[in-house]
Amino acid sequence: MMQHDTRHPRDRGSVLILALVLTTVLSLIVIGLARYTMTGLATSDVSTDRTERTAAATAGVYFVIEQLSVSATAGCPANQVVAATVVPGEVPVAVTCTKITTTESPAVYELSARTTDDHVAGTITAQVQVRTEMSAPRSVRVIEWTGNGG
Repeated sequence: MMQHDTRHPRDRGSVLILALVLTTVLSLIVIGLARYTMTGLATSDVSTDRTERTAAATAGVYFVIEQLSVSATAGCPANQVVAATVVPGEVPVAVTCTKITTTESPAVYELSARTTDDHVAGTITAQVQVRTEMSAPRSVRVIEWTGNGG
C-alpha cells in the first residue's frame, strides 16, 4: 500500500522559518526584560545609598544634640567630623553647629550635617532649643527638622 504525499512542494521548509521567527521574537522579549531588570537594580542601589547617607547625617545630628545636652558649657561644640564608627554604614559626616539666638536660655542652635564622602549626599538641618539654666543633662528640644537624600 502506497501513501501519497499530501504536502505541497511550496510548504517545504516553512517550519524552519516559523521557528526562526519565533526564536527572534522570544529573544527580543527576553532582552527587554533583562534591560528592565538591570535598570531596576541600578535604581535600587542609588536609593539604598541615599537612604544610608541620610541615616548617617541624622545620626551625626543626634550625636551633636547629645553633646549639647551633656556638655559642661552648654555651648556649641566645635565644627567637627563625626567619627565613622558613630554613624551607621561607616559614612563620614561633617556637622556644623551655629548659635542663632542672642539669649542664653533658651539658646537656639542650628545644626547642619552632611556626608563627606564623594557619593550621593545626605543632608540634615535641625534647629534645637537648649535650656542652659539646667544642669546636665539639659533639656534639648528639636524645633525644626529638614532633610533630604541629596
